[in-house]
Amino acid sequence: MLCYPCRMIAEIEGKRHREYDGHMVQMCLTNPDVLRIAIESARGWLGPHVKAEPENKYVISVTVNDSPFFCKCAECVAVNRQEGVTEGGTKMRFVNAIANRMAEEYPHVAVETMLYHTAMPKKTKPVSNVLIQLVYDPDWRYAFDDQSYEVNRRALNRFDL
Repeated sequence: MLCYPCRMIAEIEGKRHREYDGHMVQMCLTNPDVLRIAIESARGWLGPHVKAEPENKYVISVTVNDSPFFCKCAECVAVNRQEGVTEGGTKMRFVNAIANRMAEEYPHVAVETMLYHTAMPKKTKPVSNVLIQLVYDPDWRYAFDDQSYEVNRRALNRFDL
């Protein structure tokens, strides 16, 4: 397990937690050190061969942990409130910041993220090199765009960009 300074992990109920209720927690996505480390990690994944092969397309994944426990520090709460969502505004801004940096250095690299335990923010939209993967279980017995099934209607509404 990686050890991060306490200020980089989620604040929940006024305290920073490495885990909460027996589950891992998310990182604090408004912490600039988390963004810096994520950008450095992305560069490390890509390596020098990516710049040497601009005809190839690459995708890196920047997404949340498999946990519903997000940071509730004042900054994260404020961003999500500005974005009109409970969770997802901090992540979209975080992913966009990484994608913008990658676009400067690696114009043929896309950044994939999951819409998972989060909502699409109302204000900040994904930048052009961000790919959104919807992680949601509609009722696959019916056509995804069949509006007569509530679960599928909710799934389609998540694409309201």
